[in-house]
Amino acid sequence: MPRAGLSSLEEPLAASPPSKVRLQPRVSSQGSLPRISSITSVGRSDDSIWKVVVDSGRFAPAALLLGCAYMTWLAITLQDPYLAPWALEHDMSGSQAGILYGVEPLTTVVVGALAPALGRRFGTARVLLVGLLLISLAFAGIAAAPLLAPGGGRGLWEALLGALAVGGVGEGLVEMNANVLILELFPDVSGQMLGLAEAAVGLGSICGPLFGGVAFAIGGFSAGASAVACATLLLALSCLTSLRTLSGGGAACLEDDEEASSGADLGPDHLVFALVLLGTFLAGAISSSYEPLASLHAVNDFGWSLATVGVVFSGYGVTYTAVSVLAGRWCDSSRAAPRQCFSCGAFVAALSSFLSSGSLTARPWDPAALICGALLLGAADALLLVPSLIVLRQCAPGNWRDSNSSLVALDQSVFALGSAFGPMVLLPVGELVGFRCVMAGVASVSAALGLVSAPLMMRPGRISE
Repeated sequence: MPRAGLSSLEEPLAASPPSKVRLQPRVSSQGSLPRISSITSVGRSDDSIWKVVVDSGRFAPAALLLGCAYMTWLAITLQDPYLAPWALEHDMSGSQAGILYGVEPLTTVVVGALAPALGRRFGTARVLLVGLLLISLAFAGIAAAPLLAPGGGRGLWEALLGALAVGGVGEGLVEMNANVLILELFPDVSGQMLGLAEAAVGLGSICGPLFGGVAFAIGGFSAGASAVACATLLLALSCLTSLRTLSGGGAACLEDDEEASSGADLGPDHLVFALVLLGTFLAGAISSSYEPLASLHAVNDFGWSLATVGVVFSGYGVTYTAVSVLAGRWCDSSRAAPRQCFSCGAFVAALSSFLSSGSLTARPWDPAALICGALLLGAADALLLVPSLIVLRQCAPGNWRDSNSSLVALDQSVFALGSAFGPMVLLPVGELVGFRCVMAGVASVSAALGLVSAPLMMRPGRISE
């Protein structure tokens, strides 16, 4: 997971017909970003996203927002490889270690409910800046925790718990408001920018455990946290110097000409709105439970080492990153493309789950099916999550249509609920009925979502190219 650039629009440019727009920058009277004041008949999807962003003077905010997405997820995943064993070595119980892992996502969900109101009250860019400073402060606290409580045990646990809770608040503020700013500042290429943001999330998720593990091996527990605190502080200072630009002082405003005005908004569609939220919940549930379920299956049934399992699941991140970029470009190619992308994601999720369950292969090929399933799952998550905000904005009910911040908060809160549902429900069920049965059930739900969503999203009269 604020209409500075969209409040005067009756139709977002993302909803305009294909091959009808090209940016013609003109510097606004406020300085900062140029206004997009004329639209000519040149295909938008033929231009590189970076060419469009640079030509319109929006490279700096694009780089900063992508940097925020990357750093947030590097921080979230930094301690995954070592926090639990390190906590157990310092006289903490298994339940205390589990709480340390869960406090960040829990506080992120709580902050998600408050983020829209905070953005409207204080400004989206300012709230994002506060979030970066909180992340930096939190990781400085994590690095200092062993010094503040050298005896370990409960004192050290409380210090880490407080720091991680502050970090979760900061991560929630940054993630929510970065997506809102993308919708505000890049309405003409919102699909590609959201795709790049998800790619940055994927890169951060890959680099976080890798960097955290190396830093822990070389410099101990505080090394990685100290580096993240410094890097996030530098990013916050960079955002501070560009605060006016990020605040939308010259945010891209779109003035429609007669040619572009023919692309009417798709209008509210409650069924599609609900299906997108269901798909987002499903993506969160699958992605959060697949790795632990499949890890147990691979270790117990195939005799794989944990290192081998880690290499296989790193392929998920690589696929997610690559497909996110492609999905973003697809979403900007036409008004119907985000819906097509979402429906395709549901079918790919079904195929991934069927492959992982071994339903489509003979038993000797189960390891290969599991690998293919993990790679396809990365593609499915990207195809479901990248277009979700665009489709929600296209078909939102009337009381949601004027608030990008509320849509971002809703989208990310639903994903977080799915991420909590996966470990809490699917993991215990997997222990009872087995990995294959769980994945076959998930595949059936995904296939049903695809079969229902495809005709509804392409209904005649809703989309006229």
